[in-house]
Amino acid sequence: MKSFEQKDENLENEQNQQSKTQKKQKKIIDKLTQRTEEYFSQSQGGISSSKSLAQISNNQLRKHQINRLVEECQKMKNIKEIPSEQVLKMVKTYDMLFAAQSKQVTLKEQNIQIIDIKLRVHNEFEDYLYSQHQLIHNTFRRGLCLLLLDNEYSILRKGLKKFFDINLKQFCNKANSTLTNKTEEIIHNYTFSCLPKESEIKITQMEKVNGENAQISYNRALDRWIIGSKNVTLLCIDESELNQYDSQITNDPLDNRYRYAMKIAQEWFKIIGLSKNVDSIKNYLNDHTLIGEYCGNNEYQHFVQYDHVQLKFYALVPKVSAQSSVNCLHPDQTLAILQSLELNTVKFNHIITKNYEDFEKQLLDIIKTVSISKLSEVGEGNVLYFSDSQQECFSLAKLKSLECNRLLRILDRFKRKIREKLRLILTKDQDSNATLNKYIDEVTSLAKELNQLFEHPIQIDLNIDLAKKCFEATQIELIQKKDADFKNFCVDMIDNKFISFLTEIEQKDKKENVFELEFQKHNII
Repeated sequence: MKSFEQKDENLENEQNQQSKTQKKQKKIIDKLTQRTEEYFSQSQGGISSSKSLAQISNNQLRKHQINRLVEECQKMKNIKEIPSEQVLKMVKTYDMLFAAQSKQVTLKEQNIQIIDIKLRVHNEFEDYLYSQHQLIHNTFRRGLCLLLLDNEYSILRKGLKKFFDINLKQFCNKANSTLTNKTEEIIHNYTFSCLPKESEIKITQMEKVNGENAQISYNRALDRWIIGSKNVTLLCIDESELNQYDSQITNDPLDNRYRYAMKIAQEWFKIIGLSKNVDSIKNYLNDHTLIGEYCGNNEYQHFVQYDHVQLKFYALVPKVSAQSSVNCLHPDQTLAILQSLELNTVKFNHIITKNYEDFEKQLLDIIKTVSISKLSEVGEGNVLYFSDSQQECFSLAKLKSLECNRLLRILDRFKRKIREKLRLILTKDQDSNATLNKYIDEVTSLAKELNQLFEHPIQIDLNIDLAKKCFEATQIELIQKKDADFKNFCVDMIDNKFISFLTEIEQKDKKENVFELEFQKHNII
């Protein structure tokens, strides 16, 4: 009898222990979920905070990979940037954070591999990722391309470090030590803690150009220009070699991603064709990457008008330097070089402050002035360079006007409208062509109303091409047959992974259906 009682008691103890463990696990999961939702509600700026379990899981996986990456960076002592070979290993390991896209090019009977490194995280995680460790910030630039030749890696192109937004509220809050979260505090410190306290600080206000990021370099050993948008690089000596990147000629749908880079290259070759300084330009760009903006093309421009297509330049970034963590050349030096080479530069203005206290006062005035300025006066806003008087550029920051922020919210409204109508196509079997026509009517009317808020009418990207691609993606057999599982998967993707969906839609060729590709991946997993 005792043995039975003992067994019952053991069983009860075991069940109690399991219950405690389950409660503890549930508590941890609930806490993680709560923190994730809090983080997203702060950072997504109006996007619905309700998250599916799958998306919370993906976000937690990203956070987990960021934590592992930080631990790995902490073990790397006495280096300012991660070596190229290690970067590629990290890209493979932390596949929720980074991606590498490569292209094989045959040049002088040599097989050359061009490897573009890009982020796989979006706005909600980008600032968080960059703020977690200095090595991540120094290494994974806004544009990074490696060359593999004869089993050796070198840097073909390197962009600026990620730099962050500042605004009046944030800057004033810091003075009162009331920043709202840890990431915000780290970002503020990256921007301002490196500045000297007792000596002069130079503020260079540069026009923030509205277009596509353009990056140009040169490789003397290959005798080729390296021309790219932020995430895509092509290698060519002149316009005739652009054919190898044209998807209509190569019949490779992956080459469709070169469309921005090819436009930039075509404009660059116009500049080179008229320049008397080509040899000097090559000398500088063999060791540096020239950073600028491709603007004036109505296909890509959002809301600032330019009278013609042009490249406007504003920074030179060393590919390799003794101080490998350097962001860019001092703005004075950059502007002097670009003007000597007769290259088009952005508008700029300089302010010298006596010390950090004076710097804070002057910066506060700049923030207030730019914040209330019209788009016609300051465009999108300014990029601010903080440097000493002659040699070192300490950090950069973005400063947008209120009108620019308002326009960004407008563009977000248009994307929300795409999501709303996609859902109706999927759940109510609405005709995609009729829905596109309705979308065009609605956003055109909305744009006219919104333009009345601005001092001068401006061109607003109505996202019509994007909407067309999204709605065409619903014209596939599984949806036409009303396959319930597939439809539910598509609706869940629209509801909970819409930003990722839009990114994939913009990158994929027309023949590739994003819904089908993601559904196949889901079923394999």
